[in-house]
Amino acid sequence: MNWELKIDGNRSYIFYLFTFGLIVPTAVILVSYSNILREVRKVKSEIKKGANLKTTRLFHQKQLSFQTEAAEKRSTVMVAVMIGAFLVAWTPYSILALVETFNGKNYAVSPVLATVPSLFAKTSSVLNPIIYGFLNTQVFQV
Repeated sequence: MNWELKIDGNRSYIFYLFTFGLIVPTAVILVSYSNILREVRKVKSEIKKGANLKTTRLFHQKQLSFQTEAAEKRSTVMVAVMIGAFLVAWTPYSILALVETFNGKNYAVSPVLATVPSLFAKTSSVLNPIIYGFLNTQVFQV
């Protein structure tokens, strides 16, 4: 993309990129992960209800409750980190693209400095597996 050209085609492309490259994916991620966390909480609630009905020993019930609470906390942390990583990776590039396209002067940011957010945004595709690998304890048990 040529940042120097302030033509309508470039502006519409940047607006499209901002909308469908940042806003829509962020909304989809938030809705998807919210549904996942809702299901985790639902399972936790069902486990607690089942434990209350079937468990004869108090120790077993407390241990089960502790494990489900810990799993829910890990899941919540992992979701928050994934959403944060996506936003940290893509927001600087999106803002830079908007600034460069819609400001009146050429190169509000130097071309060399402009490559940093672009490269960082491209790392977004490898962040989720890395985050999942470090925050999922089952990976280390294998």
